Amino acid sequence: MVHMGYGETWAKVILMGEHSVVYGYPAVAAPLLSLKMRAWVTPVVSAQNNAETFTAVSDYGTADHGTADYATANHATADYGTANHGTSDHAASDYGTSKTSDSSLAGARSSRTAISDFRHSVGAVDAASANPSVASGSPNPLCGTLKALNYEGSLSDAGSRFGGLERAVKVATQFAGYPGLAFNVVTDSSFPAGRGMGSSAASAGAVIRAILDACDVKTSEQQILRLTNEAEIITHGNPSGLDAATTCSRDLVAFESGDIEKMRVDMPAYLVIADSGIAGSTREAVGNVHQEDERDHAHVKSVMDELGELARASETDLELGTVALLGERMNRAHGLLNELNVSHPLVNHLVDAARAAGASGAKMTGGGLGGCLIALAADEQTANAVKATLLREGAREVWIHSLSEAQADDGADADSTARPAVVSLA
Repeated sequence: MVHMGYGETWAKVILMGEHSVVYGYPAVAAPLLSLKMRAWVTPVVSAQNNAETFTAVSDYGTADHGTADYATANHATADYGTANHGTSDHAASDYGTSKTSDSSLAGARSSRTAISDFRHSVGAVDAASANPSVASGSPNPLCGTLKALNYEGSLSDAGSRFGGLERAVKVATQFAGYPGLAFNVVTDSSFPAGRGMGSSAASAGAVIRAILDACDVKTSEQQILRLTNEAEIITHGNPSGLDAATTCSRDLVAFESGDIEKMRVDMPAYLVIADSGIAGSTREAVGNVHQEDERDHAHVKSVMDELGELARASETDLELGTVALLGERMNRAHGLLNELNVSHPLVNHLVDAARAAGASGAKMTGGGLGGCLIALAADEQTANAVKATLLREGAREVWIHSLSEAQADDGADADSTARPAVVSLA
């Protein structure tokens, strides 16, 4: 019996390793548990009650989230975090390392919001009887709907902007054994798209989890991440898996040449994340670095070498809790990235303002040419002062995230009796 399903992921930022990760160097990314991406899906029963069901799901999906922006699995500016946006003609061994070992991804935990009563009101649906095409595997004549960002309408008519999300529905239904089943999909996000915060992977992952939940499919976290990366191919072409892993992880993620490991960090410090309000362009930024590499390979390689060293050293800083050293490395990393011309004047201004307000370090995050910046604050008072300064100096929105393990959990596991919102991990 297929029923209404719910899935949840969250935002991420790259702490260290932007651009150099493209060339095989390490990167460290942090999940932002308080900035949620939520998805609700309802199986399409018939054309007659399709609109009624979709309205009910839409109302439920937004009622408790105020004016939060809707998120999408694809947008004009792709999020940063892919391994092959643009590569140099120079031998791969000329950059980074050649790690080939595989590491398993720990399962992400998620909590169910109050959804059981709503599911009961919608009612469970037998997929084979509601959609005769399911049994035969032929395309479903009933088309699902989508409500995401400023779009509301047929999923099939949503266009390339939502191609990744449409792909997420396809791979999830095929994996669940219902390749002909259509769903009405609603996504809701508390963080903006196009800012390097992982919205494409987060929304694809949330929708996939919602569909697996609706179909009562039990699977491993690695299988879910594989499905998410299949959807991300539409957005990024060749995703590294970093975004998909971080947007469902409760731990920081260290990535290097395809090897993803989770880091347990308990640093007495805070990340202050600020949205410049300018949509970045990862594709353009990576392309510019590629062109500069072709023009002056020796210079770009020296920058990448140092960025890689800084990212690797930051892992030690995070494990040991050395806030001052991590801040210094962040400052140096921003200078190197700005040297590659991938930052933005407003981001540079906000970075300077954060440091002047007491941040231990500050830098751009993500692909650049806009997007977000991150600042490291040694205590909550400093974090609040940095936030106030950034808002005063032109940031559109600012969030504070604790790097302390005890404070970073947003309470999602408070109800230990609740069934996981997405799947029961094998």
